[in-house]
Amino acid sequence: MNADADATRFRQAVRIAAGFTLALWVIKTTESLLGIDLGVYGNYPGSVRGLAGILAGPLIHGSWSHLISN
Repeated sequence: MNADADATRFRQAVRIAAGFTLALWVIKTTESLLGIDLGVYGNYPGSVRGLAGILAGPLIHGSWSHLISN
């Protein structure tokens, strides 16, 4: 690998991480502004309803402090 390829991969990784972080903030902001609780899509072990949480759980935060700490 050369330095240019490494720099390109690094920039791509930073863009992906920044995009995911932005998505988390947009989700929490939307949840707060609309007054909705997305916690119903969290992980609930032992229930069929909790299966959605496998995919949605990482995107949902219980509070602003929870989001900031992550």
